[in-house]
Amino acid sequence: MVPGGAPAITAAWGLASLRRWSDDGAGFGALAVTPRCYTEWMPTKHRRIAVIEDDDLAEALEKVRPLVGRKAASVLVRELAMRGVESLLDEEARRRESMEELIRWSTTPGAMDRGALREARRLSVGGETEEW
Repeated sequence: MVPGGAPAITAAWGLASLRRWSDDGAGFGALAVTPRCYTEWMPTKHRRIAVIEDDDLAEALEKVRPLVGRKAASVLVRELAMRGVESLLDEEARRRESMEELIRWSTTPGAMDRGALREARRLSVGGETEEW
């Protein structure tokens, strides 16, 4: 890099950084810019997600460790996340199925025993109820 403001690309620890000569004669100053992608040295091109291992997460990981064996925390968190997704999707499917069954039951003539419902309501509120 020569004085006069022309940028220079340097490599440190395998990462490129852009540096510029300062006009006040102090030398090079970092611009905090990475001019090219540095993920070519990473084992994956997928985006990384940082997870903080707070007390709750640490406790949860310790609870399941006897069930899953010795695995790295990152592997375990990923597996638990994938299982959680499946669990939530299954739960939602069961909820929708239950709602559809309730709708079928309540709209099919003769499927609902209104006398039994009146009796259940009477017993639950402790007295006579108005007709419905």
